[in-house]
Amino acid sequence: MVQDNSGLSEAQVLTTGNLLANYLQEGRGLYGEGGRQLGKDQRLKLMSFFTPVLLSQVRTVELADRRIANPEFYAEARARGCVELPDITHMASVTFVDTIVFHGAVEERILFHELVHATQIQLLGLERYAELFVRGFVRTRSYFMVPMKAHAFELDARFAKNPRAAFSVVEEVWKWADAYRY
Repeated sequence: MVQDNSGLSEAQVLTTGNLLANYLQEGRGLYGEGGRQLGKDQRLKLMSFFTPVLLSQVRTVELADRRIANPEFYAEARARGCVELPDITHMASVTFVDTIVFHGAVEERILFHELVHATQIQLLGLERYAELFVRGFVRTRSYFMVPMKAHAFELDARFAKNPRAAFSVVEEVWKWADAYRY
């Protein structure tokens, strides 16, 4: 069995990827029905970056009085020595497939960042996205250095620098996927 420097076997990496995919799908079910479509102004501002289909499918949820819980599989992962896991209760937002949950009000740059993740999930498929996310985390041992996250940070910074300089997030995601950067 293949083992990397994290101490996780290939089977454990795949299992963890499946657990992450299930967590994201369950979160979509939990929060999706209460979500709101993006407003017309938001869609107009973002249509130069994202597909109309994605912008019409995405739902946002603002939590005011509660926080998203960490996944149940965190306890087992921490017991195996994976202590670098991010605490989801302290994140600004989480993308559950096409449902973006915010701990507070929706902020434009964070929305853009999460829409990048929704695009990654849409193009790669949920299971592949989750597997690549886990592999990236295992390789970098840092949530912020996971290629999926790094790419979203790069693109949201580009957007924040000049929100009028249009680019296709779909094309950017395909470039990274084709170059095996994820």
